[in-house]
Amino acid sequence: MALDLPLPRQILTHAHWTLGHEKMSKSTGNVVNPFFAIDRFGVDAMRYYLAHDGGIRDDADYENSYIVDRYKKGLQGGLGNLASRIMRGKGWNVRKAVEWSTTGNPPADGDLAKYHRALLMKLPGIVTEKMEGLNSGAALKMIMNTIYKVQLQLPSPLQHTSDPNLQTNVYMQNTQPWDLVGSAETSDQLN
Repeated sequence: MALDLPLPRQILTHAHWTLGHEKMSKSTGNVVNPFFAIDRFGVDAMRYYLAHDGGIRDDADYENSYIVDRYKKGLQGGLGNLASRIMRGKGWNVRKAVEWSTTGNPPADGDLAKYHRALLMKLPGIVTEKMEGLNSGAALKMIMNTIYKVQLQLPSPLQHTSDPNLQTNVYMQNTQPWDLVGSAETSDQLN
């Protein structure tokens, strides 16, 4: 007001964090020192946890074991495992695979590949919708669920499925592109 700037029309805040499902309060002593948590778990693990579990609408419960679980399952076991499978492929060309997949006309191999591609093509729209609704936690969960726990609407016959074969890590394990390297008939699937 003193600077003659217009007042904000909208203010975005987050919901409350609880500890042991009770409101945090300095008077009761059930508070978390964020600097200790960052020192213990690291800034990236804390950011991931706060984005994943925190919310704008609903309160979230803080627990150190939740941070460890989200890190191990989501970052290390989910995203880290997938990145390792893709980037350290034995003899296959990651660059060509990315270029091939962006042409919109990949040589899909069977229904599972088609459904998985449909899942991945649908994901950006779903994530954008969540972000525009100011629900970053739900957007992050949609991305992570695609990696290790899929429950999205897909074309029939896999509509409303939780088929574990569509999880990206499981899909990579089942298709094993690293084993297809020497086969001439499968080189299109790799590149």
